Amino acid sequence: MDHNWESLSTSKIVSGLAADGQRLLTLFLIDYTELTNEKNLNPSCGSCMKRYHKTWIQKKSAMNNNSKYKLKPKYENITISLNDNYYINNGNITDELGAKLLESKGEKIFEYFPKKAPKVKEEETDAPELKGKRSNKKK
Repeated sequence: MDHNWESLSTSKIVSGLAADGQRLLTLFLIDYTELTNEKNLNPSCGSCMKRYHKTWIQKKSAMNNNSKYKLKPKYENITISLNDNYYINNGNITDELGAKLLESKGEKIFEYFPKKAPKVKEEETDAPELKGKRSNKKK
């Protein structure tokens, strides 16, 4: 019985109750175990619970993603460029982002990708096109 765990904070999961009075923690651990097959969970460890929650969200997002691109685990949360603040992972990668990553980073970061990747559209600029030759003569 999956709940909408991504909409709840980890602290709410640890301390909250479901509508039927059951502890959310118990329900979350059941769902998490079914999803990950991980055994020997430590619900009394705060950092462990945060990790479980983050892992659950990432796995669920990845399951719902229909992209033709999949990053290798080592490259999860990669950016397209150094100054980019948008982190791309298997949960949020789209075919367009995958094509941009393929062009900028290469094949080595992907577990799989389309063999004939579409060309990335060049961004249009409003700058006027310069015509003619520029003179370097001093006046």
